[in-house]
Amino acid sequence: MKDVSPGSEVPRWHRTLFFWAAVMVWVLVLSGGIVCITDSSHGCPDWPTCHERWFPPNQANSIIEYSHRVLTPLTLPFLIAAAAVAWRRYRSERWIFIPAIAAISCLAVVVFFGALVILTGLPRGWAAVDLGTALMALALMVTAATGVSARFRSATVVLRPSLTHGIAGLAAAATATVFAVLVSGVLVSRPGALMRCLNWPGAVGLGRPEDLYGWLYLLRYAFGVLASGLIVVLVVRVWRTQRHRPLLVRDTTIAGVLLVIATIVGVLMPTPDNGIVMPAASMAAAAALWAVLVAVVMRCGREIPAGD
Repeated sequence: MKDVSPGSEVPRWHRTLFFWAAVMVWVLVLSGGIVCITDSSHGCPDWPTCHERWFPPNQANSIIEYSHRVLTPLTLPFLIAAAAVAWRRYRSERWIFIPAIAAISCLAVVVFFGALVILTGLPRGWAAVDLGTALMALALMVTAATGVSARFRSATVVLRPSLTHGIAGLAAAATATVFAVLVSGVLVSRPGALMRCLNWPGAVGLGRPEDLYGWLYLLRYAFGVLASGLIVVLVVRVWRTQRHRPLLVRDTTIAGVLLVIATIVGVLMPTPDNGIVMPAASMAAAAALWAVLVAVVMRCGREIPAGD
C-alpha cells in the first residue's frame, strides 16, 4: 500500500483524516436527531453540566442528551486537525481550505444553539437555522474531503464545482432541493411531532389537510417528490453519459440507493409515535443522502490543473 499518491506528495493519511472528519460530523448530526426524536433535550436541564454533575444520572433521556454533548469534543479534534492540514498544505486550493476552516465555525454555532435549547429553548425559526447550520458543517467537510481525495488520486488535478459544466447544474438543483426539504421539516410540522426532526418526508400524516400544518406538510411532501425526481434524473443521466467517471457514477448510485431506503422507510413507518427505529433510519438515510449529493456536486464540477 502506497502512503502517497503517484507522483505527488499528498499523503494517504490526509485523505483518511478528512474522510473521518466528515464521518464524525455526520455522526454528530445523527446524534442530535436522536435527541430530537426521543425528546431528550431536557434530559439535562443545565449546561454544560447535567443535573449539576459532569456525568449524567442513570436516566435514558439524560444519557442520550449528554452523549450528544460528548460527541462535540470528540469531533472537534478531527476538524481542527483537518483545518491545520488545509492551512499548511492546501491553502491555495480554496475548495479545500475554506470549507475546512468554515466547518469549525459552523460547529461552534451548533454548540451555541445546543446550549440555548437547554437553557432557554429555541423558537421554530431558530431551530431550523440550527439544523441548517449542522447540515452545512457536514457539507463543508464533505466538500473538503472530496477535494483532498481528488488531489490524492491525481496530483495534477483540482476539483472545482460548477453550475454550467456538464450535469453540474442538475446535481446542484437536486442538492439544494434536498436541503430545503430537510430543513423545512422543523418549520411545517406540528409542535412535538417527530416530523419536526431531521427526516425524509414519508407517508405518515398524508391525507386531506385539515389545518395550516396539514397544508404545509403536504407542500413539504411535494418538494420531497420534486427532490426525488431530480435525483432519479441525475442518476439516469450520469449512468448514460458519465461512465468514464467511475467515482461520479459510484457516488450518484449511492445517492439513488439512499433515496430508495429513505422512501421505503417513510412508507413503512407506521405512526410517528411508535418507536424510534424507523425515524432514526429515516434520519440516517436523509443525512447521508445530503452528504453524498454534496460530493456528487463536487465531482460534477471542473477538473483544472493544480496551481491554477
